[in-house]
Amino acid sequence: VADVVDRLAGGVVGVGGRNSFGVRAEWLARTWDDGLDVFLDCALAPRLDDDEVARQRRLLLDDLDARATSGSHQAFRLFAETLYRHHPYRLDPLGSPDAVAAMDGTSLRGFWRDHYPASTMTLAIVGDVDPEQVLRRIRDRFADVTAAAPVEVTVAAETFEDRPAADREVYGYLAREQAHVVIGFPGTTVTAEDRFAVEVLAAVLGGQGGRLFAELRERRALAYRVSAFAVDGVDPGYLAIYVSCSPDKVDEAVAAIRAQIDALVADGVDAAEVRRTARALAGSHAVAMQRRAAMANALAFHDAYGLGWQGWADYPDRLRAVTAADVDRVAATYLRWDVAVTATVRPPAETDGARKRARGVRKKAPRPRPASHHTRDRRSS
Repeated sequence: VADVVDRLAGGVVGVGGRNSFGVRAEWLARTWDDGLDVFLDCALAPRLDDDEVARQRRLLLDDLDARATSGSHQAFRLFAETLYRHHPYRLDPLGSPDAVAAMDGTSLRGFWRDHYPASTMTLAIVGDVDPEQVLRRIRDRFADVTAAAPVEVTVAAETFEDRPAADREVYGYLAREQAHVVIGFPGTTVTAEDRFAVEVLAAVLGGQGGRLFAELRERRALAYRVSAFAVDGVDPGYLAIYVSCSPDKVDEAVAAIRAQIDALVADGVDAAEVRRTARALAGSHAVAMQRRAAMANALAFHDAYGLGWQGWADYPDRLRAVTAADVDRVAATYLRWDVAVTATVRPPAETDGARKRARGVRKKAPRPRPASHHTRDRRSS
């Protein structure tokens, strides 16, 4: 497959996340028909050879090893495992080392067959192609596909209420120079009307010109990086603030974040701030959608999630329709400290001497004291 893809000057890659799985491909317009054949071969009848599975398994294990030494990744893992006690969102989408090591071609082929029948596929094609020719090719390739339902998976709803504060403040330790903190709140779903206002709220807090950036980076120099973002899901996602800072500034940075959130909830946002933020988000979306691959991605996932394939085009207007009152409402609804989780990954506590030894700095040996005149006199007598 790789050789054919190279000859066609295209690419095919699998994509997977917390809510969906799929295959993405790009081709030159003049080779679309051959490219579509290769793409559908991969999507409809993947071979999942044992040798290829073994190679990918090794690569995944290497990725997991690398993530184990990443402070930011470990902070988000700790956050997810604490926010979600039962829901699969608590798990790393890459898997655990034990689960990855146990995978083989037979188990993956069975999983694919049971969970991803071709009749449930959403297919989006964007580019300089003849729609009628594409439809004829698709109908021909899907002629033998029979309707089937995936294995039903039942996921219990996560509960976020009535958890002691001590259970919602967690720590991990990693021998690195920086500390990483994630402060997060239960969020919304891909189908909730609140999701547009929540996205604007996240940008008001953590965008490049947002309140947290201005306070922690520009005014007080407390953080190396600070951001906020909303992650939606088929089930409730989260609204999170991430900050990396010097270990000795963790407490001050967290206090500053809490103060900014409290001020926003208490005093609200102004209309100009909301309009400016919504315009920036809509502009970023317009730039991203200039790529045909991004447009196909948006079409496919909007339809797969039940939002309607046309929904991607409404996104800028839905953002610009968000008002200051909408942001104030979702801030009061979602930014609740009684359900918040704070996950901190920092270096282990060390003495100054231990830190210097870890950096290869050794205490200098004392210089010999010069002999006094009296000592020299006694030695010569």
